[in-house]
Amino acid sequence: MFKLFLNNFVKLNQKSKIKKIGDVVIIISLIPVVLLIRLISPIVLIRVDSIRASGIGHLLINNDIYINEKKDYHKRNIDLFFYDSLYGNKNHICNEYALKKILENGMHKFISKRFIYLWKCHRLFPYHEKFITITSDFDKFNTILNSPSNIKFSKDEIDYIETILSKYNISEFVCMANRDSNYKDKVFGKGKTDFQNIRNSKFSNCKKAIEHLSGYGISTIRMGKTIDNSDLYKGMVNISERNEAIDFLLFKKAKFSVIPDSGVSSFSSFLRKKVLIHDLVNMHKKFIYVFQPQSLFLPKKYFSKEKEKYLSFAEISKLFYSEYSNEADVLNSFKCFNIEVHENGEDEILEAVKEMNERVDEIYVESKIDYELQQKIWLLFMSEKEFDMYQPRIPKYYIEKNDFLVDGLLENIENLKKNK
Repeated sequence: MFKLFLNNFVKLNQKSKIKKIGDVVIIISLIPVVLLIRLISPIVLIRVDSIRASGIGHLLINNDIYINEKKDYHKRNIDLFFYDSLYGNKNHICNEYALKKILENGMHKFISKRFIYLWKCHRLFPYHEKFITITSDFDKFNTILNSPSNIKFSKDEIDYIETILSKYNISEFVCMANRDSNYKDKVFGKGKTDFQNIRNSKFSNCKKAIEHLSGYGISTIRMGKTIDNSDLYKGMVNISERNEAIDFLLFKKAKFSVIPDSGVSSFSSFLRKKVLIHDLVNMHKKFIYVFQPQSLFLPKKYFSKEKEKYLSFAEISKLFYSEYSNEADVLNSFKCFNIEVHENGEDEILEAVKEMNERVDEIYVESKIDYELQQKIWLLFMSEKEFDMYQPRIPKYYIEKNDFLVDGLLENIENLKKNK
């Protein structure tokens, strides 16, 4: 580690070297403070961590879990926060309005950019995780599932969004999005987050679903900060008065959302609303548990170039999944096993949207064989207790169309097809 520090240090200009030396002096001077914090930890635990405000997924999910745990499990802890500098863009806040609503809870009492020095000093010592890990995207106590939303909207805010919807003659609508690299390339620098591109998807694949919803009087509003609304499909509404507050309120008022495997999906989780996640890459429970029961998950298909075939869920589950898997782990596994991921098609998203609409309207009927198949699939990635708790579902059409996905899970797949 010291050798790496020296190699990086010699590459800096004079001004940066002076700052780096100053940082080292500050960190070393905090060693007595860190030792004192450890000494008193059996009485009061003082922790320091970043707020994770540079990405919307971590901003909403991590802090949602933190607020819940602080209320129920960590009342006596003293927690210190600084803003992170993910991917080198220091102090970037991805959504000022979302951060404002989170801080209104009053749980983040102590925030200072200087606390990062204390965080770095802790890392000089072994067993530092206890003192520098406050926010996490792993909800070990299932607090999101068992608690109401931590965001409160004022009457003025609700009246505001209803006025906007009325102006555009929108009564019922869904929020819809795709994922690409445009936003993160713009904010963090081109190529710095390319390892996340395995989650990308095309918005054009949602066209049939948008037009279908339009036939039932349901409008579609495309979400995202770097979107091009020049090509509007029938049923889409382009709201010109877009800002962070309006976007948040749109997710609040939407019938449901159709969102890719991206941080934008966290709005639905934060607001405790059902969601259809399309182009899902990782089916492990860690990526499922934060969403409301009966949400739909439409996975990408894995094509093995070595075997020259698509993989079944059983084969996928044996590849690399764990609660600690992230995009980099998954991408490395794809390279190792020579696997491509293929996006969901128009018909797959269309039929999933139809099913989601019926589920939200509470008219969808799930047969016994459908339930048993869903259970068999998800038990590859979670326990039976977790399946009953989270109640995740994969759209029925997707399974029937791609029956190779359930090879080995049912003795006779025809039973499923007869149950249409």
